[in-house]
Amino acid sequence: FDGIDDYINFGTTYFNFTNGFTIEAWVKPTAYKTWARILDFGTGGLNYTISLGMTNTTPARWFFTVRTATGVGLNSYLGTDGISLNSVQCVTYTITPSGGPGTVGDMFGYLNGVNLDLDPTNPSSAQSMTIPYAVSRTSSLIGKSNFAGDAYYEGNIYSIKIYLLITLIIFYFEINNLLIYLSLQKFPLVLKLFLRNKWWSVL
Repeated sequence: FDGIDDYINFGTTYFNFTNGFTIEAWVKPTAYKTWARILDFGTGGLNYTISLGMTNTTPARWFFTVRTATGVGLNSYLGTDGISLNSVQCVTYTITPSGGPGTVGDMFGYLNGVNLDLDPTNPSSAQSMTIPYAVSRTSSLIGKSNFAGDAYYEGNIYSIKIYLLITLIIFYFEINNLLIYLSLQKFPLVLKLFLRNKWWSVL
């Protein structure tokens, strides 16, 4: 993604997040871009958006947000350190369910498998976030925001995964171009490798 006009539009998507969910992205950003998105699914503008991307802070940090039909929502910042450029990293957010769509659940954020504070003013690493409404999102973008004026993402996006359950990365390390992590879902235990620009799974 060149940070100028590169993006992907998956068109209309529909997910039912009632039982909670996990969003996981393996990326290698090469530049700080104000409010640039890895993922931005919505119906136009900020309405019903589910967003993962960079903040406009100095230093820039990863953020995640879920917004309502009128665009109301809070940005959840991941940790206090700035984003590391030119390095492959795994950004993960999970939301545990407390009820149906529109209710509030607890959210956790992980960078390379390490649980980080989501609200630097709060010592707890959990932050409340609304469970997304189960609606058809007609503008499902990768590398671009639905909100006019936000920057395009610049760098590599190796994979984006949305699990309709809670997933926890329990092990991670990197040796040169080799990435290895263990991912524990409800089932099963998955070993994944990123080697020579290709993902390999061992069940």
